[in-house]
Amino acid sequence: MNKKMVHGYIRIFISAVMWGLIPVFTRLLYAAGYKPLEVASIRAYIGAFLAGLALVLSGELRRFRIKDGGFYLFYGLFAISGAFLFYALSMSMLSTAMAAVLLYTGPAFVIVLSRLLYRIKITPVKLFSLLLTIAGCALVVRIYDFTSFRASLGGILIGLLSGLCYSITTVLAVKGREKYSGKMNSWLILVFGMLPFLFVSPPGKVQVPEVEQWILLFGIAVCCSVFPYTIYLSAMGEGLDGGLASIIATVEPVAATLFGCLFFRDTLEWLQVCGIVVVILGVVLPLYGETASKKQNTKMDTGPVEVRAG
Repeated sequence: MNKKMVHGYIRIFISAVMWGLIPVFTRLLYAAGYKPLEVASIRAYIGAFLAGLALVLSGELRRFRIKDGGFYLFYGLFAISGAFLFYALSMSMLSTAMAAVLLYTGPAFVIVLSRLLYRIKITPVKLFSLLLTIAGCALVVRIYDFTSFRASLGGILIGLLSGLCYSITTVLAVKGREKYSGKMNSWLILVFGMLPFLFVSPPGKVQVPEVEQWILLFGIAVCCSVFPYTIYLSAMGEGLDGGLASIIATVEPVAATLFGCLFFRDTLEWLQVCGIVVVILGVVLPLYGETASKKQNTKMDTGPVEVRAG
C-alpha cells in the first residue's frame, strides 16, 4: 500500500472520529428539549448554508453543470436526508443500541453494492473484517443489555434503511469523483440533501435556539457534517476501496463511546472494551491483508526468470 493510500485511509479514520462527536452534541441538545428530527433538520440547514458558502467563496460553484443537478439531488437525498431522517426515526422506535447497530450495517451494503455496480471483488478478508466490526460495534453500544432492549419490525426496517442510506455516501463517491473534486462533492450533497427537510421539518416549525444552543447546533453542523464529509469524500476522491473505507469508518461508535467517557464520565464495561478491541482488529485486518497481497503479487511479478540458451 503506497503512502497516498495510507494517508487517504488515515483521513477516513479522522472523519469517523469526528462523526463520533455526534452523541456529544445530541445529548446536550436533547437535554435542552430538542427532538431527534429537529436536531437532524437544523444540522442539515446549517450544514447546507456553510457548504453553499464554501462553494461560492472557493469559486467551485462556477464549475457546477446544471445537467448534474439530478445526480446530486439523488445523491444528497439518500446520503444526507435519508441517513439523517431514517436514523432519527429508528432512534425513536428502537433502543439506541439497536438503532446504532443497524446504522453500521452500512459497510455490508457498500461491499454488496460495490460488487454489483463496479465489479469490486468481495474477498474473504473483507468479509471477515466486516463481521468483526459489526460484532464489535454491537458490543460497544451494549446490545447485550436486554433491560434497555426495544425493537419492532417497522423500526428494524427503518434502521436498515438508515444503514443503506449511510452506505450511499461511499458508493456514489465513485461516480462523483468522475464529475468534481471530493470537497466539491461533499458540499454539493450537503446543499442538495437539505432540500427534503424543507417539507419534512420546515424552519418555521423548529424550536428557536438560545445562544448556548446555537453554539451546539453550529458545532454539530461543522464538526459532524461539513468537516467530516469534506475529509471523507476528498479521501474517496483518490480512488480508495469503498469497502475498506466504510469498514474503517466503523470506528465511529468506538470514538463516540470514548467521547462519552471523556465529556460525560460514562463508564466502560469490560464487554465494551472487548468490542473496541474487536473493531480495531476488524479495521486493521483488511489493510494488512491488502498490503500483504500486494507484496506477494510484486514478488511474483519480479521473481527470477530462467533464461535458456539456444
